[in-house]
Amino acid sequence: MPGRLARAVVALGLLLAAAATAPAEQPAPPPASPPKREFSYEGLLTIREDEDGGRIATVSPSAVITYGDLRIYADHLVIWMRKDSPELTSPDFQLREFYAEGHLRMESGRQVLEGERAYVNLETGTLLVQKVRLRTQSKRRALPITLGAEELRRAGQGDTTGTGVTVTTCDFEIPDYRLVAKEVVVHGEWKSGDIDVFGVTLRISPLDFPVFYAPWLPVSFGSQIPLRKLRYERSRNFGHSVFSKFGIDLSRTRRDADGNPVLDQDGDPDTDTWGDLGFDIDLLQRRGLGLGPEYEYAWEDYLGFGDVYYIHDRGDVPPSDFNSRLYPIEKDDRGRGRLFHRHTLWSGLSADLEFHYVSDRNFREEFLEKEFKNDKAPESYALVRFIEGNFAMTGLYRPRINSFQDYVEYLPQFTQSLVTQPLWGGVYLSHHAQWANVRHLKDERVDGVEQPRTVRADVQETLTRPFSLGPVRIMPWGAARWTYYDVAPGTDWWVDRYTFAWGARARIAAWKMMPFNNDLLRLQGIRHIASLEARYFGQYTTVASTDLYQFDAVDQADRFQEFSVEFRNRFETKNPATGEIYDALNIGLAIEFYPDHSRDTRRRKRQNVLYPAYWIGQHPEENRRYRSRRASNINLDVEAAVSRELTLAGSLDWSPYSHEIEESHAELRLRAAENLTFRLTQQYVHALTGTLGVGFDWRLSEKWTVSGETEYDFRNRRWLKHEYGLRRNMHDFDLELRVRYDDGREEFSASIGLIPHGKKERRVQGP
Repeated sequence: MPGRLARAVVALGLLLAAAATAPAEQPAPPPASPPKREFSYEGLLTIREDEDGGRIATVSPSAVITYGDLRIYADHLVIWMRKDSPELTSPDFQLREFYAEGHLRMESGRQVLEGERAYVNLETGTLLVQKVRLRTQSKRRALPITLGAEELRRAGQGDTTGTGVTVTTCDFEIPDYRLVAKEVVVHGEWKSGDIDVFGVTLRISPLDFPVFYAPWLPVSFGSQIPLRKLRYERSRNFGHSVFSKFGIDLSRTRRDADGNPVLDQDGDPDTDTWGDLGFDIDLLQRRGLGLGPEYEYAWEDYLGFGDVYYIHDRGDVPPSDFNSRLYPIEKDDRGRGRLFHRHTLWSGLSADLEFHYVSDRNFREEFLEKEFKNDKAPESYALVRFIEGNFAMTGLYRPRINSFQDYVEYLPQFTQSLVTQPLWGGVYLSHHAQWANVRHLKDERVDGVEQPRTVRADVQETLTRPFSLGPVRIMPWGAARWTYYDVAPGTDWWVDRYTFAWGARARIAAWKMMPFNNDLLRLQGIRHIASLEARYFGQYTTVASTDLYQFDAVDQADRFQEFSVEFRNRFETKNPATGEIYDALNIGLAIEFYPDHSRDTRRRKRQNVLYPAYWIGQHPEENRRYRSRRASNINLDVEAAVSRELTLAGSLDWSPYSHEIEESHAELRLRAAENLTFRLTQQYVHALTGTLGVGFDWRLSEKWTVSGETEYDFRNRRWLKHEYGLRRNMHDFDLELRVRYDDGREEFSASIGLIPHGKKERRVQGP
């Protein structure tokens, strides 16, 4: 926000300097296209001699000056001219010094300045403008900007001072918000952008209510300090809290192949956003002061981000079931640090580096709830990757940084892959090999648990030979695999595991066009595609997975057989308005069969969901045991859409043994009107949960939006969450009121916040 105020002041200065000419003693070379110079007036033009030997021209009651892109309108105009200066109406006349008042208006491109009176000396740089109002536009976001000032003053080439400065992007006569500064000082040249802003207040309507104040902000133009987030919240776990975020955009000059700066249309170096630097300041009544810098950057061949958050935790935690489930934490200094960088070294070769430290096992769940629920677990690694065509190699070093994590280390791991390489006679080869020094570190709090380690080599070769038999497309394949372990449980010797796998895939499809058109449903013809696909997979290993340490998918390979069938119907159509082709309806039905069911279904077997096996998992009985079964559940998935107005996605597992639905998930979105959207979600897991969620987004007007979401668990008979928000668009930012209840955390919270437009939410969400 202060940065926008500073940019507006600079725009004002550049407008006033737009007609500046070179000093007479050092004339500039004539431009290829000389600027347009015109002078017109109505009323009386008076020219008289002044005491210094020059001349003074007075125009009243109406004058217009055009000088290049600058036009000046005024009721009364006084122009100081040298003794030998050409006449005002001459094309050679150069405007050097003037005073204007009465309906003063200055135009330059899209910038318009209005004021009561102004004195400008374009030779010395001196200026004085009173009761000024400038209307311009943000280059980056094309937003209107209106700036006002009681007075703008500059003496010679010194500092420029503005008093009573206001700026807003709201173009209403009474703006929804405005940023007010008692004084703004621009040091040196206008384009230097070295600016001090004093007494900054953010005021919003109605009642011109102040919501933010800073006594002083230094702004280096190009490294502005806008407000990114400001939110007040009251919650059970944190008490009264204020969350704030400040940030600056980092720019970089674009250069050509020779390293020379690329110029924009104005002849200035062309810059683009290179990165973003921010700082979080959170004041939590019950927990203390949280601080955290963060950054993000991206350029042609590299990108990265980082965020650090620290709090000296007071530990004033209210009693609740949620807090009682957390591990007791003895330390007061808590936080996290996450750094990531990716660099493309040259074509096909890139490197990643990530470091992620967390102070304790509870920190992310307590303070970074969104990250804890949605992001991956913390890991630190260095990865080098080379890819060219169908060939790839990687090198990975992945140590454990956080001692409380259950974590698999690779110290290091190297892989090599070749995908579907043509050989001869339509045969394709796929190759994968890896070597790793791998170690499984358990939680430091668990005593007496083995921390296994091994050096492992794994090589797998797969041959495929696809062909067609009439309308049926068939792809048989066979694979051989060798895996070496220098250590295995129950033996003092190394272990060689040999694995052989085989299988086939067959698919037949048919389609038909149906001339069905409906403007209401956005349908223009329908193409029905029906397909039937069958897969068989068998695998034999010389060593069972239970006889090996379990690190990752390599060690989970087992003896296994399955036969799966999938029948799918797709109904494609075209949106008559946009021409977009999409699936109006897509329904699939699938089931797996297990020839050796007593071996493959009596326990939870990871191989059942590892490639190339199918993905239908097996559910245990209510007593947690697995029944021997010849067939899996029948899986139904459906996707439906009526253009953008209605979308449905869901899946369902039905057991042919219990004749019950064991699991189902569904989401329905309905855009009832251009400004109203409903959401309906459903989750069901047999003997565990059955929830129904309802949500909506309703744009009441151009400025007001209300949203809500609630979820109820029918099996456990309790509300899981309520969340409702009211948002007011204030042109350049949103004012948001939000209330939230989370049953899992046993927490009710209410918040009010400012969310600037165009500024991203924190990459890793805070409290």
